Amino acid sequence: MDQQFINILKTVIKEQGKDAVLDALKCKALLADYTKGEYKKESRLLFQALDAKVNKAVNASAEIDICRKQQVRLLVEDYFMAEEHALDLVDTLIHVIKGVPFAKNKDATAREKETEKKEAEETVKELYYISANGVNAGPYDIDIIKNKIASGEISRDTDVWKEGMDNWTAAKAVKELAGFLPPPKINIPSPPPPAKTKTPAPLESSGPVYPKPGTRGERIAVKDGWVYYSNPGDLNRLYKIKTDGAGRQKLSDDTNCYDISADDYYVFYSPRSGSSNLGLHRINLNGYGKERLIHDYGGIDGYIAADDFIYYQRNGLFRMRTDGSDKQKQRRNKGFIDFSIAGNWIYCKDRTDDHKIYRIKTDGTGIQKLNDDKCFNITVTSSRIYYTNYNDGKKLYRINIDGTCREKINDDECDYAIVTDDWIYYRNDSDSYKLYKIRADGSGRRKISDDRPKHISAAGDYIYCVIYGYPDKPDMETGGKLFKIRADGSECTLLD
Repeated sequence: MDQQFINILKTVIKEQGKDAVLDALKCKALLADYTKGEYKKESRLLFQALDAKVNKAVNASAEIDICRKQQVRLLVEDYFMAEEHALDLVDTLIHVIKGVPFAKNKDATAREKETEKKEAEETVKELYYISANGVNAGPYDIDIIKNKIASGEISRDTDVWKEGMDNWTAAKAVKELAGFLPPPKINIPSPPPPAKTKTPAPLESSGPVYPKPGTRGERIAVKDGWVYYSNPGDLNRLYKIKTDGAGRQKLSDDTNCYDISADDYYVFYSPRSGSSNLGLHRINLNGYGKERLIHDYGGIDGYIAADDFIYYQRNGLFRMRTDGSDKQKQRRNKGFIDFSIAGNWIYCKDRTDDHKIYRIKTDGTGIQKLNDDKCFNITVTSSRIYYTNYNDGKKLYRINIDGTCREKINDDECDYAIVTDDWIYYRNDSDSYKLYKIRADGSGRRKISDDRPKHISAAGDYIYCVIYGYPDKPDMETGGKLFKIRADGSECTLLD
């Protein structure tokens, strides 16, 4: 735990009293003021401990060693916190609440040094982009690059680029990568590589992307081996289930849950019309501690959660913290919906301007229109924006992240399209609503399944979706079941 953050906690107790740390709501409010928006990682871990009432257990305990073990086990087993973070967090609370020096908390100093060492190592990792078949991808750290070399995705002649390089360079000529590449083939003639257009640098790098491409399908979100979904068999209430079909659990009694997303600690969702509990909600990944972040009887028209902030539409573009505090109106425009975030930009479409794509700085400034198409099923990646163009019969299109280089990808009538890695998965309405996939550059088009999917998400080697209709009821439009389908079409499994 950062020493300055520990000092802030001590200052809070000194100036506001110990109750300021024992009362979770008061502590969250005060820390937002005292930290001035910094120490996000430390604050996030602390808030999770407050939700688990670790602070109150420490304050009430007379046996510190026993309490320490119990609370660490609670955070690891029930809150899925990494053990080193749990140890560090409990030791910090013991120190600031009980006044016990860190030297008496077992291994605290050693753990802190190890954490600092790991963070320092992560900070200096270089990031690489790769170019294959005319498509730029990345950035990737060296560990991912080594895995791609081992799998054959990166060869000796694959073009790579990193910050500081003047131009794209074959991997075999990059000193840092040469040692990981296989030796050159000898005396085996090969045809010349296909011509491709090179650019002096990758497409505009945008930074972190939210939501991660492929992981959110309106009624389905996939995160760390779990599928969070609105269950069509139970009035679209919020459920979760492991990707192998185990651990099915209802998380909320709210009906008609849509716009589902998940971060490391919470599931966010927005009940739609027909529910008695409109607005925006969040609930712990295990189904407790539900909070209504936006109390709005008219509901909201979409949102995106990114880092410590949520951006949402309700008669204008608003921003607030993920705990519902510090609400601010960013812009008056009432038409912005379907949000994504890449770096310092919010990407959305404007339904008052025929669903054209816009981007706005996260501070509400710098609005730009990026295209003139009528866009749906928008996915933003680190370098491009993909969408179905309703001005051209719902065909798939893409543009660069800055709006340049508009390209049509296919001629199918597409719906529920998502993008993950180099593939686009979509429902092909031109072929009786069957599930298809195609590479991001337009190659490799193929049918995956004869089923009729909706609300598609993807993670790893699988697609997750709700399927309506079965072979004996091809026209069924109601109900629906949650399935996972292997990306090559070889497996289709009913999850719920």
